[in-house]
Amino acid sequence: LSAVFPMPFDEKYHLGIIQFYAQRFSPFMSAQPTSLDEFGGVWREPSFLYHYVMSWPWRLITWLTDNFYIQVVFMRLFSIMFVVIGLIVFRKLLAKARLSAHQANLIILILALTPSMTLTSAHINYDNLVFLMVAVCLKLAYSASSILRTKKQLDLRLLGWLIVALLIGSITK
Repeated sequence: LSAVFPMPFDEKYHLGIIQFYAQRFSPFMSAQPTSLDEFGGVWREPSFLYHYVMSWPWRLITWLTDNFYIQVVFMRLFSIMFVVIGLIVFRKLLAKARLSAHQANLIILILALTPSMTLTSAHINYDNLVFLMVAVCLKLAYSASSILRTKKQLDLRLLGWLIVALLIGSITK
């Protein structure tokens, strides 16, 4: 949270695009303004969901404070929140897979303490939302396959949610 902005990798890239989307209502554009040229071909990028969704918390925090440091910390907290929720979903998935609580907790602890995991979690980037979406998709797929295996029938509601989660994940990154 206290690291200097921008952190390594692509934090400045993501925040720059989030700031652009915060100035417009629609995520769609027919041509790229020159102000976005430093970020590459943003207007052709199909993975816009993260930047557009995160533009709404950015709007809120910039309305509440002009302090750039507080704004960045707030956005980093959102990134951390995505990872924490993803870890919780992965933990539930491991429990559904009949691992003991001790085994599941140990796996989550090892994953959470991996240096690249902690560094990436604190970045403003779409990897954190993708991590959450992968966890959700795997949990839904596991639940659908369990129902199919035990009841010998397809749960269309669950399958529909899986398709929605996969589509959301595909336009995130």
